[in-house]
Amino acid sequence: MKAIVRRLRKLEYQARPVVNEHGKTLAEVVRERRRRRLEAAGLAFEDRPRESSAGAPSLSEAIRMGRQRGFKASSCWAV
Repeated sequence: MKAIVRRLRKLEYQARPVVNEHGKTLAEVVRERRRRRLEAAGLAFEDRPRESSAGAPSLSEAIRMGRQRGFKASSCWAV
């Protein structure tokens, strides 16, 4: 039983979101950079609804949404 508890604690420690010195997760940093880049290009920033119930999307969700958005944009030009 101790081994199971130890392993669960280790997994919980590894799965916690990594926060930088400004108190932001990597997903938040990526989202802010994307917003600034789009606003600098004169495009509207569209914040997608969050898929996870925990609030902010995880890094994998942010990357997946960006890839889906890029795929949709490139497929509209395909003939």
